[in-house]
Amino acid sequence: MSGGGTQSLARLLCKPGGLNWFERFNDQADGATSDTGATAWALTPSAAAASYGVAGDENTLRMYGNSAWQAVIPNSSYTGPVLVDIVAGQIGVFQLIDVIQFTYQVGSGTQFRFAEIRQVQAPNVVQAVVDAVAGQSITIRVQCQTTDFTRRIELSHVRLRAIKGGAHWAETFEDLANGATVDNGDTAWTRTVSGTGAVADVVALSSGNGKAFRISRSSIWQSEVIALPVLAQGGVIDLFVRVRTEGNSGLSTDDLTGQYRINGGAWVNWFVVSNVFTDMITGRARVANTNATSIQLRAVCDTSLLSANRYLIDEIRAVAYC
Repeated sequence: MSGGGTQSLARLLCKPGGLNWFERFNDQADGATSDTGATAWALTPSAAAASYGVAGDENTLRMYGNSAWQAVIPNSSYTGPVLVDIVAGQIGVFQLIDVIQFTYQVGSGTQFRFAEIRQVQAPNVVQAVVDAVAGQSITIRVQCQTTDFTRRIELSHVRLRAIKGGAHWAETFEDLANGATVDNGDTAWTRTVSGTGAVADVVALSSGNGKAFRISRSSIWQSEVIALPVLAQGGVIDLFVRVRTEGNSGLSTDDLTGQYRINGGAWVNWFVVSNVFTDMITGRARVANTNATSIQLRAVCDTSLLSANRYLIDEIRAVAYC
């Protein structure tokens, strides 16, 4: 499909969802490192150790060192967007070399890293939207790499659920050429470049993580006016974004502000990335769309004179519910 995204809201009728997988870690014994039930998963290495595995009194899963939690979720019949929610806590003071990475994989496709935690105290709500395909499983993996057992991660729930009864506009930039500065396809957008040394274009990410829209200085990325189908008018709209940083975009002078407007009205802020040193940030907001017939999105950049300080918009979505 042209444009690196999915169909616009105006072209997609509301449809029922069909996937709901929820692991709360509340039905395993202390120290358990696997589950063979309806929400099957495994923790590797599986050898029992202190402060490792399920903590039954807390309904959490604890992991540290070089370990990984993984679940393969079957999906026989649903094609469409799936929301992934993971609540992850941290114990101890994480160092720069301590990292937790979250990935998903559809079928036998590429394993995609959608979130990372470094030196951020918990709890953290980690989210992603996965484009599911009927007949292809979804694999969720949490990879832990900490230096000792005093620095641990605790998962308190992992949930996958189909985005039900809605319509979906998503730009992932995947099908666009490197250097693209406009999209005239199904998920159309434009950009405005401003500031000395500014960039605003599509680039390939490292380590096989797809593509993103790179933006710096006083530049703006702006979507088309997204028409809401009649069936979705009067409900709610969920907005979702994933942003990475490049260079030293963690200075107090560096900001990326996400905005939306309803029916061509005033712009309203829904996320602000500022003074962040991690390389991945996710944001989500819910908008009441009473009397809304359209929505438009934009990201407004304000970074310092250092030309290497940039933000990377990995994906941006709007989902309207009936």
